[in-house]
Amino acid sequence: MGRRKKNVVAEETKEKFSREELEIMVFKKRILTGKEVQERFDKSAFLIKVAEKSISRLTDYFNKFNHLVFIADAEGCIVHKWGNEKLNASLEENFIIAGTYPNEDSILAKAVGGAIIAGKSFRVDGKSLVQPFEEEWTAIGVPICDAEGITLGAIVFLAAKSYVSDHTILLTQLVTDVINQYLVFVKKEHNYRLVIDYHNSVYNQHPYANVTIDNNGLITNISRQAAIFFGVLENELIGTSLSNIFPGWEDIWLRIRQGVKVENINIDLCNVPGTTEYLLSVAPIFLSDATLNGAILAFRDLKKVNNVVNRYTGSWASYNFKDIIGISVPIKKTIELAKKIANETSPVLITGEVGIGKEVFAQAIHNASIRSENGFVKISLQSIPRNEQECELFGFEEGVFPGVKRVAQPGKFELAHGGTLYLDEINCLPLELQDKLLSAIRKGIITRVGGNKQIKIDVRVIASTSKDLRNLIQEEKFKLDLFYILTENPLAIPPLRERRHDVPLFIKYYLQVKARELGKNEPELPKKIVRILARYEWPQNIRELAKFIEYVVSVDGKIGHDVKNEREFKKKYLFSQQREAVDGIRTIEELEKEAIIDALRIMKGNMSKATRKLGISRNTLYLKCKRYGIDI
Repeated sequence: MGRRKKNVVAEETKEKFSREELEIMVFKKRILTGKEVQERFDKSAFLIKVAEKSISRLTDYFNKFNHLVFIADAEGCIVHKWGNEKLNASLEENFIIAGTYPNEDSILAKAVGGAIIAGKSFRVDGKSLVQPFEEEWTAIGVPICDAEGITLGAIVFLAAKSYVSDHTILLTQLVTDVINQYLVFVKKEHNYRLVIDYHNSVYNQHPYANVTIDNNGLITNISRQAAIFFGVLENELIGTSLSNIFPGWEDIWLRIRQGVKVENINIDLCNVPGTTEYLLSVAPIFLSDATLNGAILAFRDLKKVNNVVNRYTGSWASYNFKDIIGISVPIKKTIELAKKIANETSPVLITGEVGIGKEVFAQAIHNASIRSENGFVKISLQSIPRNEQECELFGFEEGVFPGVKRVAQPGKFELAHGGTLYLDEINCLPLELQDKLLSAIRKGIITRVGGNKQIKIDVRVIASTSKDLRNLIQEEKFKLDLFYILTENPLAIPPLRERRHDVPLFIKYYLQVKARELGKNEPELPKKIVRILARYEWPQNIRELAKFIEYVVSVDGKIGHDVKNEREFKKKYLFSQQREAVDGIRTIEELEKEAIIDALRIMKGNMSKATRKLGISRNTLYLKCKRYGIDI
């Protein structure tokens, strides 16, 4: 038997009234509207359906022994009835039908009220509901409870008293028990389905493309995200072998069974119309008894993973063409050409003097291209030691460095997959790496240092240089083939001295920027000083101008008052700034002298070996030693 629902008001009512008074007061008879009747039926539809499964089997019994069965909801309203057809017809003539409340003084009302209030079987003997049937009738009410013991209503068996026995009461209780147990089962099944639905929702809403397989490698489930990534229907792959779309699965499964972790490995799928390049992690599925029961595979779109890495490492293009400052004719022509280049797919070579903003153009080209949603990865070849450039560009496998434990890492090419790789100062790339770069651009395939697996890449290369590569080609320091492929889309950025009309715009821009950075008020420069700055050559271009404006802001714009003319202004403020900017930079002659001394020392004075190491002729080496005063 279920427990009845606790109700403070009901408890107080029971204390104030006797059982007989309470039974009469439980349900006030009233007439329901059509809408109210339908709402009662809808609310009780499941309860009726459950009860009917048990009661319908006793139809012949009811007809033979003139039994009636009523279902009432928790408020005492009759919502359904079964039984002897003749009796049913008489009840309907007296408006005792579904959607009504029984008369308060009837045995039906008392049986319903007693079962709901008492929470147990309740028998009432009394007058028949209709005439001309036997005078003495019996109503047996039994509460219907859900899985929590909350009373949902009551079932009432009604029959002539002469037909009622202990077996009738027992039958009533058994039928009600079956209904209550079924309600408990339905509740548990509902809760189970909620759990399954919850886990399916988590499985499907997870951003990774998840696939589960059994011990035979057959796909047992595929998440909605995986179906979208793979370009298939969710049930299209279920029951098929994972090896059909992932040829390398058998090797992975062997590693899983050996207890080896499989995390973040690059894989390619086949036979699916959608994305094929993924980063894969695999976890075995163990049951409670530690039995291996397949595995779950998490696929991540390789391009999207790289994009996330690039965003967090700053490898993302922030400049657009609208951010490029300038109104002069040379810069406008350069921007128009760059916009056309952005629509191309072949490599780009950006040339221009130091500090002219080559990377700004590279980012703008990327952001105006079809690759704008993917990463913009920069590598400054000038700042990376020559012996490390290959690993930086192409990545390396574990164990490639003797005596040093370093896990495998992808290179810039892999991180730029789907996007743009910007090679700053391409002239600093060693000759031995230029062939490998050329192959990567042409074939779209790279190999990590220390590895042999070919990795497909989809990368557009934008290179820049402040040197004349044609001179390096003549000196056999730059490959002609690489030069040709890079100059399919050449872009030359004019120096600031050729676009003097843009200088006032840069002054205004950097006054605002530097004032904000330094937390100072934005100073206003006199027009006379602005004209002087516009006529200046700016050897280091925009970089030098930005540094000068930073100085101006730091002194609150108080410059030029202590000089008499433009010559004195340049000498005090601009030339000194230039000297300060290059302070610490060694001249070519200094570097060349040091390289010769080191070569001779390492080669122990052997001129032939030193010339080969330096890449110059023996005669040139003698002349340079004489020029720099090096004893040989």
